[in-house]
Amino acid sequence: MTRIVLYQPPGEGALSYSPYCNKVRWALELKGLPFETVTTTAFRKESRTGKLPVVALDGERVHDSTEIVRRLEALHPEPPLVPQDPRSAAQVVLLEEWADESLCALVTYERARDPGARRRMVSSILAFKRLPTLFAPLVEARLRRSGRNRYGHLLALGPAVVRAELVRHLDVVDRIADGREWLTGATPTLADVAVAACFHVAQIGRVADVLSLVAARPHARAWFDRFLARVDASRRAAAEAA
Repeated sequence: MTRIVLYQPPGEGALSYSPYCNKVRWALELKGLPFETVTTTAFRKESRTGKLPVVALDGERVHDSTEIVRRLEALHPEPPLVPQDPRSAAQVVLLEEWADESLCALVTYERARDPGARRRMVSSILAFKRLPTLFAPLVEARLRRSGRNRYGHLLALGPAVVRAELVRHLDVVDRIADGREWLTGATPTLADVAVAACFHVAQIGRVADVLSLVAARPHARAWFDRFLARVDASRRAAAEAA
């Protein structure tokens, strides 16, 4: 069995504040693959790109959540997260890319604007690094710089435009989820994993405005709850098997 190590930034419990790290974690759990977790803020030390997640597969480091899951699919094809049918696989790829490049940025922007979410992130990092609270302004400034790099284009548009765009994106998920158990296919795919990771940004941040928007879309909300329950079941099954 391949030794798998996931490198991720801090968060709460086993989950990270990074949606892309949670995307990889959930892919591993849905596949029932045993793995270790290294939580770190030393991005440059652990990643040649300076970004996480990174996964070590028997010592070989694989970067970027999309490439990591592709590699996992090749090494451990069952259960599949990308369908064999070419048309279905293309739909999964499109939804994953849309979630990674558009939806996640919108929800992360909303989290960054939420004072409570920012305080919790700063407190989590301070606790992880065992730093006194007087370092809080420095940690928050670093988070702001990182945010500008990630969604600077959204800052230029302003909160009203971003909120309207987020509403349109959530409506898309609600329409796709209407009458379906999963976003594509009969079982969870990488599309479900990627979109759920974006939704989780608001959940782990307790971003009330975004959570209210999700709750107002019953098909999207039910799908997200169903996905988290499936991941939970996979995690428990793996623990029992071990």
